Amino acid sequence: MYLGYALSPLKDRNNEQIGQILIFQDVTEIRRMEENLEQSRRLALIGEMAAGLAHEMRNPLASITGRKSWSS
Repeated sequence: MYLGYALSPLKDRNNEQIGQILIFQDVTEIRRMEENLEQSRRLALIGEMAAGLAHEMRNPLASITGRKSWSS
């Protein structure tokens, strides 16, 4: 469980601080969504890198294949 908190001054009618208010909030679901988003970003980056690598490997192979077909 992840908890967030906010601390605020508690003031009386004369606007004098007489204490503090501490509020806790369960942010577990928000944290889980942030983690899922980060994982999606990482997977997208890996996909982009794999596509770039495949492209870089195909270019030289295409020229080699092209030269073989011309000489045959």
